[in-house]
Amino acid sequence: ELNTLVEKMEDEVPATAEFHYVKYVNSNYDVAQVDHLHKAYELSNNKAELYDDYIAHYELTENTAKKEEFCKKLYNANTVPDGVMDYNYNVLQSLDQKAILFVNGSDDTYPIWMHQNVKNVREDVTILNVDLMGVDSYRTKKLNELAAKQITLEAQAKGTIKHIPFGT
Repeated sequence: ELNTLVEKMEDEVPATAEFHYVKYVNSNYDVAQVDHLHKAYELSNNKAELYDDYIAHYELTENTAKKEEFCKKLYNANTVPDGVMDYNYNVLQSLDQKAILFVNGSDDTYPIWMHQNVKNVREDVTILNVDLMGVDSYRTKKLNELAAKQITLEAQAKGTIKHIPFGT
């Protein structure tokens, strides 16, 4: 149904932010379709509505600087209720060191990323968004990173290695 709607919008309102946004959303995070997100952003009267889509895009494409930039924009837009921010702060604080947290929606993904990327809270925690994990290349990359971390932690625990920084 969404494909039909996109085709109809392309015929009737092709030069609108709404068309480009729906076209991008319908691509299911296809990084090759990001031009539609850029066009929606350019045409939008409320750019803050698109910040989370940019954050997800830059997470998928491993552009940490741009992800951080849009986390800051979302934080400064003050569109996430204080209670949601507080709840997610408490979730992060309740986790063990170097924990892995599976998140699913916007209320438990973007506030946590804002805490990590804007306020530098619990940057040791790995956040895995279930929706983004549906993208094959992203899922493979994240699972490989986690496997490498696990091997390193096990080797450290056994004393076979003293320290290998995760960034190497």
